[in-house]
Amino acid sequence: RRGRCLRTVLLADNELGFKGLRMIVKGLEQEGQLEALHYVDNKAGEMWHAGAGGGKMDTGSLVQSLAVLESLGRCLKGSPCALRILNLSSNRIGPAGVSRIATGLAATKSLEVLDLSNNELGVAGANHIAQALVTNRSLTTLNINNTQIRHPGLRSVCAGLAHNTALEVLHARDNVGASGPEALLKQLHANTTLRFAYILESAPWKNPNYVSALPPPTVRHAGGGAGGGAEQGRYALVGQMSSLWGGASAESAGGEVSVGTLSPEASSEFDDEEGSLGEE
Repeated sequence: RRGRCLRTVLLADNELGFKGLRMIVKGLEQEGQLEALHYVDNKAGEMWHAGAGGGKMDTGSLVQSLAVLESLGRCLKGSPCALRILNLSSNRIGPAGVSRIATGLAATKSLEVLDLSNNELGVAGANHIAQALVTNRSLTTLNINNTQIRHPGLRSVCAGLAHNTALEVLHARDNVGASGPEALLKQLHANTTLRFAYILESAPWKNPNYVSALPPPTVRHAGGGAGGGAEQGRYALVGQMSSLWGGASAESAGGEVSVGTLSPEASSEFDDEEGSLGEE
């Protein structure tokens, strides 16, 4: 809360759990300047306490974990929050947990990069993300690699993107088999702002209908020269993720896109196909 000049926090493989994340969220709720949070493989998700995989269920810890993720969701849509990159990879976040985060994702005006890879979102979790994408107008890169969303979940995400005018890069590998991705990619043809979809193992799908509202600005990574102002800051942040994703996310550095209108029927397209842990 006192680190008002801190821009990036990287906490990985420390087993800090939901208690550590709770302390960080409390700091985010103040008017700090943190723009990038990498909270990776820290056992923050509710599935650690759900008794999955033969483990013992801990109801108290499960409830607390969900409460922390709900606080994070509220923080994302609050005006003091300056987060532009949020990396929660490998925390065993499940459907109920991501539903808490999705409430903030739907309304955030600052978040540009979200990494939920290697979690246990499932089909229901994918549906929550799809609903959030319908109204989100800030996110440019989403990573949901290896999140157990399977074909129905990925289909739901693609349907949500039909109403999204901000996302430029989607990472969704290791969720479906070799057969079927082509049909999913056809759903994305209506989206003219998505540039790349990493669903196939062989190569990224490049949108033939992509339309850039503005000429692409010069991409400047951290330490990549003087000047650049706000645009340099934005793409330097995205460049941080390229080192974690093998350079793929750097391809998201394209022009700004215009905000389209939301069809009244959009939010009714998504019905949970599986129950969510901890939800009625």
